[in-house]
Amino acid sequence: MIQATKTAVEALLNADPSVTREQAKAAIDALEGRGSESGGGVAQDRDRVMSRSEVAKMLNCSPKTVSRYAERGIIKPIRLGAKGIRASNGYSAKSVEAALERASA
Repeated sequence: MIQATKTAVEALLNADPSVTREQAKAAIDALEGRGSESGGGVAQDRDRVMSRSEVAKMLNCSPKTVSRYAERGIIKPIRLGAKGIRASNGYSAKSVEAALERASA
């Protein structure tokens, strides 16, 4: 990011009373490609959605086995819809990591 853009964004963020200093610093960090290093660890707490093929590679199994793990509750599927009953859009990365930890223990 060029310095003029950074200065303009900082001025806008400083003028907005609803944005805290930590949020402004995290926004600047994100724009500069540093992630949210100053965001208080919020990014580490977030979960991400993994596709069935990504999970299969990570668990070293077939995609069908991934679906069966989700049916059994070993990993958590991410579902859309008001009641969360529509087809799975992916799987929780945190639940996959937890399943790997349980398997290796």
